Amino acid sequence: MRSTQLRTGALTVLSVFFALSAVLRAGDVVAELSVPRPDIVAAEEEFLERLDPSLGGASAVARQLDARRAALDAEAAAIDERRAALQEAEARLQERLEQMKEVRIELDSALQEAQGAAARDVAHLAETYARMKPKQAGALFNAMEPSFAAGFLAEMPPDAAAGVLASMQPDRAYAVSLLLASRHADSPMRDAANEARQ
Repeated sequence: MRSTQLRTGALTVLSVFFALSAVLRAGDVVAELSVPRPDIVAAEEEFLERLDPSLGGASAVARQLDARRAALDAEAAAIDERRAALQEAEARLQERLEQMKEVRIELDSALQEAQGAAARDVAHLAETYARMKPKQAGALFNAMEPSFAAGFLAEMPPDAAAGVLASMQPDRAYAVSLLLASRHADSPMRDAANEARQ
C-alpha cells in the first residue's frame, strides 16, 4: 500500500513538472509572437508595397508622418519664438512712446513757460517805452526793425503808441503802421468794414 502511495505521489510531482514546463514554453511562444521580428516586418512591408506601391511600406509611411510632425513642431516653435519677439518689441515700443509723451509734456510746459516769460518781458518793455517821452521813444523805435517795433507798439496803450508813432521818421512810422494794420486784419473792425462796403 505504501508503494502505491509513493508511486501516486511521484506521478503527481512529475505531472506538475510537465505542466509547469508546458506553461513556460507557452510563455516563450507568446513573447516571441508579441515582439515584431525584422524579417516579419520586412515581409509585411514588401506585401504592402506589392499591394499598393504608393504606400512605400507601413514603416516608411510612419517615418514620413513622424518627419512631417517634427517639421510642423519646428515651425510652430519658430512661430512662437517670432510671436514672443514681436510682443517684446511691441512692449519696448510702447515704453518708448510713453517716454516720448512725457518728454513732450515737459517740452510743452517749458515752451509755455518761455513764451510766458517772453510775453512778460515784452509787456514790461512796452510799459517802459510808454512811460518815456515820445521823442526819446521815437528815436529808439526808428532804430528797431519795423516788425519788432510793431510788436512793442501793439502792447502799449493807444495814446502812448500814437505819441511814439508821431515822433518817428515818417517812412519808418508808415512801415510800422502797415505791420500793425496787417496784425489786426483779422479783427472785428475789418469784418465791420467789409460789411459796410457791401
